[in-house]
Amino acid sequence: MDVSGSDKDDAMSCYARKMINISKGFLPVPEYGVVDNSDNAAGDGQGMDSCFGTQWQMNF
Repeated sequence: MDVSGSDKDDAMSCYARKMINISKGFLPVPEYGVVDNSDNAAGDGQGMDSCFGTQWQMNF
């Protein structure tokens, strides 16, 4: 946070996507994401989350 008097609180996120062309106009796009909430100003861990999903797209 960029506010005067606030404590430092870092976080990081990363996502990876890969488009797969099964046939003309049919595209599944799998995605994997990670969010690391790092440590707060007191040094306590705030956890990490991950997710996986797929976007399905069909062009006509």
